Amino acid sequence: MKKNHIQKGIFVENENFLNKINVLLIVIILILTPSTIFSQTQARDLLPAPSGLSALLFYQRNMSGNNLYLNGHKVNNNIDFNGDLSLFRYAHFFKTGKATLLCNVILPYASMNLELGEINDKVTGLGDITLNAVYFYPLITKEKNNLFLDAAFYLTPPTGKYYSNKEINIGSNRWAYRITLASAWKTNRTAIEIVSNLDWYSDNNDFTADKLKQEQNAVYMFETHLTYDFTKTFYGGVTYRWKKGGETNVEGIGDMNDKINTQQFNFMGTVTITSQTQVMILYSTDFEVKNGIAQNYLEFRLAYFF
Repeated sequence: MKKNHIQKGIFVENENFLNKINVLLIVIILILTPSTIFSQTQARDLLPAPSGLSALLFYQRNMSGNNLYLNGHKVNNNIDFNGDLSLFRYAHFFKTGKATLLCNVILPYASMNLELGEINDKVTGLGDITLNAVYFYPLITKEKNNLFLDAAFYLTPPTGKYYSNKEINIGSNRWAYRITLASAWKTNRTAIEIVSNLDWYSDNNDFTADKLKQEQNAVYMFETHLTYDFTKTFYGGVTYRWKKGGETNVEGIGDMNDKINTQQFNFMGTVTITSQTQVMILYSTDFEVKNGIAQNYLEFRLAYFF
């Protein structure tokens, strides 16, 4: 039987399999939606601030990627993916007995471009808003030794811009939920945070131009942050992140065999400019990807406390 060459090292024997590969590429590309990209904690996010404090935060991330992986194999090293992502966040800390409660409202805005073979797509607009609450319970509270047990819930309704006929989108056209359990330990100068996340999703009933139904399994993510106070106004550190799961099923095609298994390192530094202003710079790189585009990004964060 005649074989058609789709990507280097990938051969198909029938039209149905070719269709599955094409949809699989779209599924993997959809991992790039802003609601997915920003679903990560950052160093010292799991340490509470004083109750009554509010913060306005602005994030700016520049992303790029050139290598596409399918089932752990690099199948294309000539991808042209780039994106400029902005995030606006309002945060407020409340006192609840011995504990502290943090409430967040997070709104992303993005401009993303992807060139991959015949795909040449660009999107700009608002992403899905996220509502979040974090509960910090103190286990140890001493001057130079603080240990917290944290729990969080995230709710992301489908409010962002979405077009079923595009390969990349700002919105995801489905509800997303997250439960987080974490512990955070802060000594005189060192902070260690260990974070576990469970994400699950509603169905996307308007997937691709054929308006198929897309289902996705739960995604598990483990994160650990290690930071150190080099001075009273500057701290830096490293983050390790491992994300796994999330295999999808597409109506009429079946299981896509597109399970996420990505490992990532972040390196960051934060400077306190004034008593109310803080600036962070972060660099991230994916060093292992099973399915998707391996990405690098540079991120800037400006925080104002009041």
